[in-house]
Amino acid sequence: VGVSFHVGSGCTDPETFVQAISDARCVFDMG
Repeated sequence: VGVSFHVGSGCTDPETFVQAISDARCVFDMG
C-alpha cells in the first residue's frame, strides 16, 4: 500500500503539510 500527495509548489503554510500527512495516514490506516 502506498500513499502520495501534492500540496502545490506555492504552499507556504506549514499546517497544509501537516494536514496532508495526517490525511495520508488516515487513508493508509484504512488499508
